[in-house]
Amino acid sequence: MTTFQDLQAEHEALLNRHEAPTDPEQFWADVQHFIEHVRIAAESISTPRERDQLRAILRFWASYVYDKTGAYPDTTLRPALNKNASTSPPPSSKDVDQIGVEIGQDKFTIGKVDVGTLQVPIKPVLIVVSALVVCLIVFAVLFTRPTNVTTPAVPITPGASANVVPTIEQPLASPLQIQYTILTAGPSPFDADAWVVKVQLSATGGNGSYVFWVDNQVLPDISNNQYTVKGNGCDPQKPVVGVTSDGKAASLELVIQSPLKCPRP
Repeated sequence: MTTFQDLQAEHEALLNRHEAPTDPEQFWADVQHFIEHVRIAAESISTPRERDQLRAILRFWASYVYDKTGAYPDTTLRPALNKNASTSPPPSSKDVDQIGVEIGQDKFTIGKVDVGTLQVPIKPVLIVVSALVVCLIVFAVLFTRPTNVTTPAVPITPGASANVVPTIEQPLASPLQIQYTILTAGPSPFDADAWVVKVQLSATGGNGSYVFWVDNQVLPDISNNQYTVKGNGCDPQKPVVGVTSDGKAASLELVIQSPLKCPRP
């Protein structure tokens, strides 16, 4: 199992105990330990969806702690460690010096002319040397001048300014996904065979603004993206939830188990 799956399993185990813990003091210590464990273990979890789920879980147990003590615990996840980051070492000063020496040698070789070894009269030599110098200057002008073959010049009228707009690479949009968190669950105070579960919906992707659905009905804004599932006995409920954002939609069928004391498969 992954670290995220281990934390989910701990969360579900605490949920099964929190209604009527056999040892309240030990359960209270386990809740505090679990909150701190999630915060620290988040270092090894970098997937945005899994980190959002951990935040929702911490909000649930933080509310539980607040109800008991009147103080809200720290629920900040530690930043995920990026194990794939790598940087190339900068070139050493020795490498830079070596590059400079090689370039300097090339320039010296191109412009070097040893006149003393030529066995010809002085005037013809001067004429030949002058011709070579002229050829070198023409060659340098022709082959070092910048050219704009594929990019036409943009005319700028006097008094006008040219605005250069940099091209910014847009990041790929993440897919729209929906998640849920069980906030509380328990039996009805009027019917021992009936039960309710409160569910909190959340989502990732899209443009950050979401409309949530439950069984083809839009949740009102005042619901704070929460709704209640009702059931009887040990039969699970399977509501279909969905989300709409930025012209996209996603849906998910939930399986909400009965919180009553039922035999587990």
